[in-house]
Amino acid sequence: MASSSLRIRQQVQQIQALAKIQRDIRVQDPNSRSKYLREFHRAFRSYEAILTQSDVHQAITGADIILVGDYHALPASQRFASELLEHRAHKGDRPVVLGVESIFSRDQGILDRWWRREISGPELRRRIEFDEEWGYEWDPFHELLVTARDCADGIYALDCAPRGDMRKIRGRDRHAANRFAEIRELHPSAAIFALFGESHLAPTHLPRDLQEIIPNDGVLTILQNVDALYWAAAETESEVPEAIRVHEGVLCVFHTSLLDKYASYRKHLQRWSEGEEELDAET
Repeated sequence: MASSSLRIRQQVQQIQALAKIQRDIRVQDPNSRSKYLREFHRAFRSYEAILTQSDVHQAITGADIILVGDYHALPASQRFASELLEHRAHKGDRPVVLGVESIFSRDQGILDRWWRREISGPELRRRIEFDEEWGYEWDPFHELLVTARDCADGIYALDCAPRGDMRKIRGRDRHAANRFAEIRELHPSAAIFALFGESHLAPTHLPRDLQEIIPNDGVLTILQNVDALYWAAAETESEVPEAIRVHEGVLCVFHTSLLDKYASYRKHLQRWSEGEEELDAET
């Protein structure tokens, strides 16, 4: 009973601290109330089963396209994707390629030059205008690219302008889905990993476009640290599990506290509000 009471008090304290951070975010980020983001949050409210890390890797092995939901402001999000990519590639049963939202497809030629080691990491960062166009931390993203260059068969840029305009965001989903189709033509037997903002991974967003354009590919969505799923697991389990199956084709992993997740985003919003950058604040 004592441990249960302590757990409840800790949850209440966490909820209160989290609520304050989220209020700050809503004040600074008008996109947080957009229909597109509401569709994402409504899509993932409950789960079907607890999974182990081994279960997650087994699900990845059976998928043709693996969509990893990115929380852009959280470096642990990109590092987790890098670990998954490396683990899948080392299995060795099929080629692996990586797609990234954070580079515009118009800059594929620049990315290819970096892939061929014709330009350095700093030169890639400058030429794709990473800080101006993306604005999140470079180091964890660069680590993901290096991992892919070491163990994958290619890296592909998936995004298009305009970023930051929620009225045009579905166009970006369709553009990305068409890029997946191009990648599939280039790599017919590969497992395609992609790191894409989590809100794009609601069933009616990018996954639906992929189903229409590449209907024969099995798509697995892997979410990270989703709020409602975290609290759903916390209510029924003695501790938050490593991972859960939300429903068929969708998993969620937990590796970072919600406080750390939102504190990272608030930090970026505060930096942007000080005039350092004007960026796409959509996740």
